[in-house]
Amino acid sequence: FSANQKLRNLEFVFDVMGFMQQLQRASRQEEFKVIPNTLAMAKQPSHEPRAIITALPPYKIVFVNPAWCVMSGYDSEEILGRDFDFMKGPATDLSEISAYENSLRNFHCSSFEAINYTKEGMPFLNQTFSYPIFVEGRVVNFLNVSSALAIMLN
Repeated sequence: FSANQKLRNLEFVFDVMGFMQQLQRASRQEEFKVIPNTLAMAKQPSHEPRAIITALPPYKIVFVNPAWCVMSGYDSEEILGRDFDFMKGPATDLSEISAYENSLRNFHCSSFEAINYTKEGMPFLNQTFSYPIFVEGRVVNFLNVSSALAIMLN
């Protein structure tokens, strides 16, 4: 306080961990999902199918985790350095993929649902969320987190 009893400074301290714990309690869930924002975090073991792609077209795959390999049927060695065109098929809605790629071009978070195909040719409804990964204020990659929502039976 000043000599006139006026507030001169106010320090605001933000407790991130406390905030995260409050969010977890408020959500009434045992586990609170934190979206990885660094390459190291994105590559941590996870039960979610994850793929890391380059930040610029043609969005080449630079990393996939074991859960992604189980979902797709591909080994990482088969697909690293490729784009995701190999997962498209006759029932894939290309307008969904185009809208998704437009968001990536603008370095925005994005998501889509589309029918993709496993290595064995089995169609499945794939829901993917993409998050930018920053290094020194610049988007260097995107993290794709996927879910196979349904297996499509012929």
